[in-house]
Formats: sequence, C-alpha cells, structure tokens
Amino acid sequence: MDTTVPDELAEHVVAVAAEAVSNASRHASASRIGCRPTTG
Repeated sequence: MDTTVPDELAEHVVAVAAEAVSNASRHASASRIGCRPTTG
C-alpha cells in the first residue's frame, strides 16, 4: 500500500492536527493528547 501523501495535502493534514491539539489543550484542559493518522 502506497502511503505517500502529496506535499500540498500533507501541509493541510499537519495544520488540521495542530488545530485539533490546540483546541483539545485549550478547551478540554487536556494533559495528554493522542493522534493516530490512518489511511483508507
């Protein structure tokens, strides 16, 4: 399975993940945050 992500898409994925972490930290007072990217 090819899991290569085009650069333009990768930039968006990173931005979305960063926003999700920021929101969880800010609004949920989270002390731990996990992220598990998957394909498919």
